[in-house]
Amino acid sequence: MGERVNGTGGENCQILSPCGKYLFYTNRRYKDRKKTPFMTYDDILASWTEPQNGSGDIYWIDASNIEELRQKHIKR
Repeated sequence: MGERVNGTGGENCQILSPCGKYLFYTNRRYKDRKKTPFMTYDDILASWTEPQNGSGDIYWIDASNIEELRQKHIKR
C-alpha cells in the first residue's frame, strides 16, 4: 500500500473498522536507539516498552486510501 502503510518491519493483522472508514494494522517497525556499551535499567526498559521497539505497534489510516489505490492500480 505504499509508504503510507508499508514499513521495514512487515505488516500484519489488517482489519477494516465496522464503519468501513479506517484500516488498522500492526507493524514491527524498529527505531534506532542510542548504542552504548552499557545501558541503564531505564534504557533497557525504554527499549522494550516504547513505540517502534520491533515488537509490533498498532497503526491506522483512513480507508479512503484503499479506494485511491484501487483506482490507480486496478483497471476495469
